[in-house]
Amino acid sequence: MADFDKYHVFCDESATSERYTVIGVLVCHESVTDKFTAWLDTIVAKGRPTTELKWQKVKKHNVDIYCDVAAAVLTACHKGYASYYAIVVDNSTMNHRLYNEGDKEIGFNKMLFQILYKLIRIYRSRPLFYAHLDYRTTKHTPERLKTMLNAKASRDLRIRHNPFRTCQFRQSHDVRLIQAVDVITGAIAYRTNQHDMAPDAAAAKVKVMRHITDKLGLRTLGRPTPSGFYVKRKFDIWHIDLTARAGGVKK
Repeated sequence: MADFDKYHVFCDESATSERYTVIGVLVCHESVTDKFTAWLDTIVAKGRPTTELKWQKVKKHNVDIYCDVAAAVLTACHKGYASYYAIVVDNSTMNHRLYNEGDKEIGFNKMLFQILYKLIRIYRSRPLFYAHLDYRTTKHTPERLKTMLNAKASRDLRIRHNPFRTCQFRQSHDVRLIQAVDVITGAIAYRTNQHDMAPDAAAAKVKVMRHITDKLGLRTLGRPTPSGFYVKRKFDIWHIDLTARAGGVKK
């Protein structure tokens, strides 16, 4: 398949039990994935080499490492080596009983489907995607998700080559780029759920969140990114509107 571009997609979610859940994906061309991973490994090695990066592990003693990792991801996006997309879901508008057979896992998978299908629409120039999803306990398999994505691409976009080649769970401690997604996605969820406004807000998390915001030149991570922002920065925050009659979105 020499005529196809191969991309690795790294996915993680944050704040699944809070009002706003955020699912983030980082897309890297196959040619840069290993180099990007090595770059992040070098940054982490300045602190504790065996540490798994996680938003929940941001503390005063390691905050500079997390700021550097976040800056590396944003630099890679700005230079076109990677792209980051987040979908923000208001769980107060999710009617699982009516639409998801009473199963919130079905609701989550529908949102995961939305953000992954968005990649097919954006990268329509003959892409092949290899998706790495942070492992979670669920009866709904990634293989089923892959089948649904490819079927919709064929039906609605007339893409016949099955753009998602693999879709599999990975342990985050084995995949540095899933860890990087966890950090960026966690920061977005932290702001969107307004944890930074709490009297006991964690100073280290607030510092990383503000560092990301400033690097992007945004006023806040708690709102959708402005129209055209993705073109310049390859970074997108999408608030999906589940109340819209035809499935519209807030952008």
